[in-house]
Amino acid sequence: MKKDIENAGDIKTLVTVFYKKLIADELLGPVSAERICAKWETHIAATSGFWENIIFLSGHYSGNPMMVHQSLHKTVGLDKKHFDRWIELFYQSVDELFEGENANLAKERSTKIARVMEGNIIIKKDDTIS
Repeated sequence: MKKDIENAGDIKTLVTVFYKKLIADELLGPVSAERICAKWETHIAATSGFWENIIFLSGHYSGNPMMVHQSLHKTVGLDKKHFDRWIELFYQSVDELFEGENANLAKERSTKIARVMEGNIIIKKDDTIS
């Protein structure tokens, strides 16, 4: 039986495993690998803080992931398949490592976050064109 996500160390492990999958991924790697690898430790720390706040309401994150992903979209043109694959890799990472209430919460919140970003980045942009 796997343990649940219980602390900041578990979050960092999850984030590290997830981003290793992401940068190796055929679809997402070319979009993100260079940016993430260039600032690996900083990115892992910031993203871990984000997920600590999402899971434990820690207050350890003050960035703006929407702005970061909007900028990425302007550069590479994100679409639904990118967000779907992101969710898939995140779920795989959680399921490899953890099970329990917080693991399920992480997966649930990851889907909501991805769909909100997708809506604000892709759908809003498409709406302004018509």
